[in-house]
Amino acid sequence: MNRSLLALLLLLQLALSPVVANAAQGAPAAPGSGRLTSLDGHATRWAEQLGNGQWVLLKVWASDCAVCNRSIVDLVDFAARRADPRLRLLGVAIDGYSNRRGVDGFIRRHGVNFPTLIDDGHAVDALYRAGTGMDWNGFTPTFLLFDPSGALVAKRIGPLRTESVLRFIAAHEDGHDARQSPD
Repeated sequence: MNRSLLALLLLLQLALSPVVANAAQGAPAAPGSGRLTSLDGHATRWAEQLGNGQWVLLKVWASDCAVCNRSIVDLVDFAARRADPRLRLLGVAIDGYSNRRGVDGFIRRHGVNFPTLIDDGHAVDALYRAGTGMDWNGFTPTFLLFDPSGALVAKRIGPLRTESVLRFIAAHEDGHDARQSPD
């Protein structure tokens, strides 16, 4: 195998750390009890947001997170191009309603053009724990990738490019296990 392809596969493996806990069992990772609020104030649940026959890339961010502020640009561009109908973007601001001004400023400043929910971190922590078996610890940005059934299949703490996500989805749909190195 040529070095370029091997390097690309290694980079993809590092970019998206697959989740083994629930994904290996095929069980949806989203607990139905996690409560969130839409920007217009309506309560919603993870079960309403995930597992509706579409891949979901969830970006967890905070308005004062420097990396979140830099990395949002790629997602906004992806959403503006409607680059892949298989993938739905969903943002979650963990500022809570107590910092609604910060959330609104972040969305306005970056032209966020995909659905965003507000949480104080507790619903995200419950979702992360249900999918990975580990505590989330509030790191931002955090990316969680859910397959069309709602199972958490990959996670990443830190910046992430949508191209990496699309390659992961393609490999997953083609029946290749993106976690394993090629023969």
